[in-house]
Amino acid sequence: MKFNKRISQDYELVEQSEEQRVRHENSQPLVDPSPTYSPDDDSLDDEETRSSIDSESSGLFQDIENFAENNYQTPDDFYGNVIFQKVWQNYVGVKGISKRSFSLAVGVCVIIWLLGVGMYAREAAKHTQSLASKLGRPKTTIVSSSNGNVTINKYDPSLKNITLDEYMKGTFLPYTVPVNWLNAKQYPQHHNEKEGLGGAYYMTRGEKESFVMKQIHNPKPQTFIDNPQFAFENNFYYIQHVYLNPARPIDQLTSNWHIVATDVEEQWRHSSFALYWIFNPSTKDYTPIQPPKSDLSSEDSQSRFAPKHMYKLHFAEFSPLGTQILYGFNHNLYILHLESGEITTVTNTGSRNIFNGKPDWIYEEEVISDYKLFWWSPDQKNLVFVQLNDTEVPEVDLDYYIKDNSEIANTFEEPTQRKTNDVNQYPVKTTIKYPKPGTPNPKITVFNYNLKEGKLNDITNMDTKNIGDEAIVYDGIWIDNKSFLMKLSDRTSKILCKRVFTGTGKLETISTIDTFNSFHGWVEKTSPLAIVPVAENGDENHYNGYIDKHVINNKTHLCFFKDASTSEITTILTPQDVDWEVRSDSPITYNKVQNVVYFLTTMNSNMDAHLVSLDIKTKKIKTITGIDKSGKYETFFSNDGQYLNLFYQGPLQPWQKLINMEDLHENWAENENEIDADALIESYKPINFVDVTAKNLQAVNLPTRLYRQVQIGKGSNKVIINMIEILPPNFNPEKNTYPLLVYAYGGPGSQSADKNSAMTFQEVVSSCLNAVVLIIDPRGTGPNWSSKSFARGNLGYWEPRDIITVTTEYIEVNKKFIKSERIAIWGWSYGGFTALKTLEVDKGEIFKYGMAVAPVTNWMFYDSIYTERYMSKPDENENYLTTAIIKEPINLKYSKRFLVMHGTSDDNVHIQNSYWLLDKLNLHKVENYDLHFFPDSDHTISFHGANSVVFDKLLHWLGEAFDGKFDQFL
Repeated sequence: MKFNKRISQDYELVEQSEEQRVRHENSQPLVDPSPTYSPDDDSLDDEETRSSIDSESSGLFQDIENFAENNYQTPDDFYGNVIFQKVWQNYVGVKGISKRSFSLAVGVCVIIWLLGVGMYAREAAKHTQSLASKLGRPKTTIVSSSNGNVTINKYDPSLKNITLDEYMKGTFLPYTVPVNWLNAKQYPQHHNEKEGLGGAYYMTRGEKESFVMKQIHNPKPQTFIDNPQFAFENNFYYIQHVYLNPARPIDQLTSNWHIVATDVEEQWRHSSFALYWIFNPSTKDYTPIQPPKSDLSSEDSQSRFAPKHMYKLHFAEFSPLGTQILYGFNHNLYILHLESGEITTVTNTGSRNIFNGKPDWIYEEEVISDYKLFWWSPDQKNLVFVQLNDTEVPEVDLDYYIKDNSEIANTFEEPTQRKTNDVNQYPVKTTIKYPKPGTPNPKITVFNYNLKEGKLNDITNMDTKNIGDEAIVYDGIWIDNKSFLMKLSDRTSKILCKRVFTGTGKLETISTIDTFNSFHGWVEKTSPLAIVPVAENGDENHYNGYIDKHVINNKTHLCFFKDASTSEITTILTPQDVDWEVRSDSPITYNKVQNVVYFLTTMNSNMDAHLVSLDIKTKKIKTITGIDKSGKYETFFSNDGQYLNLFYQGPLQPWQKLINMEDLHENWAENENEIDADALIESYKPINFVDVTAKNLQAVNLPTRLYRQVQIGKGSNKVIINMIEILPPNFNPEKNTYPLLVYAYGGPGSQSADKNSAMTFQEVVSSCLNAVVLIIDPRGTGPNWSSKSFARGNLGYWEPRDIITVTTEYIEVNKKFIKSERIAIWGWSYGGFTALKTLEVDKGEIFKYGMAVAPVTNWMFYDSIYTERYMSKPDENENYLTTAIIKEPINLKYSKRFLVMHGTSDDNVHIQNSYWLLDKLNLHKVENYDLHFFPDSDHTISFHGANSVVFDKLLHWLGEAFDGKFDQFL
């Protein structure tokens, strides 16, 4: 059963009326020429037909037939009767024709209209009857709007609308089950062919927070650790994470060890401090992993402690063969040899300025997206790691007024605290290394540690010709035992440089790509390469190739490289003569058994993400998730690519399934014609309690999401903008008018408007305030370079202009039910910048209200790698002084009112941004705003329940705005 309906909607840039031109006389025009794009300013005739690009409407529910087939509970009263409302039109001002001609014309129109309605009703009745025969009642309501007939979720007056409390409790979020695939070496010793019918093994959580092992087709869990709590030296510890030995059967009792983590203390986005323990499954003993006493100094007295003054580590991780554990402490690396218990000190240079094998703040946030900067060779003979030198990197001070020093984990030292009468008599002061545009970045050195020789070698060989002396390391991977490949860039992320270490003692440059001149792009966070075996004639002759993403003619393709040292593409795997491409955020997974690679595509639209397989030899592509219907999928494969943890994220109700890829390939092999892989996937049962979420969803009236792609510009300047339209429960454009809220993030390469059906704060606003909500992705966003490249050098330019254009057109088309004096915009982080920038450019013409949470207000305040990736250095781009800043804060005075909120200890978007804006507002006598600071909260604004306060404040403030409460201040 499909819930989708095509919606006709093309938006063109509309020439401003004389009145609008006068009001905008002293501001930048709605669309200005720029170095990267010159839009066509031709106006659009009001009578011009708007044709469909790829717009779809969807409910949030999983197909009820699916629930019945999977023995899930089906609702008795979810569907309501289909209501067809006539679209009436007023004909006025008819002149110059005779009464007979007029009557004839009207008669012909009526006949055509009746035929059309009859055909539509007949087709709708067929669909309704098929549903009614199974469920007794149809599911949706058809309403008429200026955009044509749209299908909305059924409204039941006996049910309540969703509330903020339910949203904050996660009532409507899809359950997810943690799945950690075991590799073949970790399978139980007693594993046999009969038990193998259960499919792949994975580790997950069981009853009472136990750690259990399951199989895809065998729901019976096998307990690994039944009680997560254990005692050690008169203290109790609670296991939060388990890391299995990668080279031993999970149930092997002799010569086997596993790692568990307790007392985890989050540092930044990915890193943490924790106590790590060796777990012996034969004795059930837990032994703490600690730095050697001989390496401890007086400075370590301030390191992070747990009970009994055990030291917390940065991480602890097995070597590939499971015989050693590499761990980090105070920015140094150590290797624990499990058989002997000996500890090898790999580095002794770690300090608050030197990070060995561990990212600093900016690398973790903007480059690696991981807690580590080290890579083992598969035979564990070599260990490559990056050392970051932050000595010259400026510091940012972060003060804490409420938190205890043990709760502050910015650095490995616990900060000094002066506490009296249970309060911080003085703020607890901390600092983090945080480079900003134009200031010194971390300096990198690449080391290789040879375990057999016990020797540490500097293999950097920094060639400054291509990437300068402030290079950025974006990725590293061992292609095989002899070849380590690194991806680096220059400081501004324009040049992608591949370097390989092959035992020569240095990193040798094999290729460079100028992303700026090639596709007006940049180097960004990368997904891992896919390793492909090429020759396997013994260890000495063994080598691998790899598959990587590569931009060709502004489209992302998969390309095969025959070995680590090759400088040119060996084979372009994906077709170049199609209108779809590989999603640039897609993982790449290779299945050696089938010799295929799996990846996500934009086959349906760039709002979708569909999974396909590609045969490396024949280049034949087979679809796995049906591209004939909308779908946003996320994939987590086992390392060998034979098993898949598949998340369907929308537009219907999300689910999670575990798939044996062999099932698909066997069916393909047995059938000459390609099977319906999507139907086979549907036969798998979800593992994430979808019936519970469905029951919660069925208990409330839901807003309706309409997925649209709208066009701005014409001809070669045509650009497609993704947008989601959210209509409130019981939406009736014939009887009611509605306020309008626009939500936008707007960051380069981000995507807010996609086929994800997640219940968001936008649905809460629509339900609680009876409002229409638009989610708009302006130019520069999206998964691929056709949109992303617009952001190059232009932060703050396209975001407000595209949002104003799309919103203006939307209001014009739907003016009969939109309250033009009740238009608001909001965003968080980059979205806060986008909201404020839109208010600045708009000057109160369209947007009357705005809400900015943790906003950037001047890109000179944000970190260097993110900002310079798009804007280059400040002395290379004058837009730092024009678009990448709230340049005209006086323009905010023309809004009716706006709201700013920020956490005082935000390590990401510093409170400096809001303080700077407040000063500018004071200078220009701007007073039409409200302000809320959250003590000690970081970028998530969650300390001491602040997160619920943020959303409560947003909702109630917006409700007062829509009720006209702020009009009295005008």
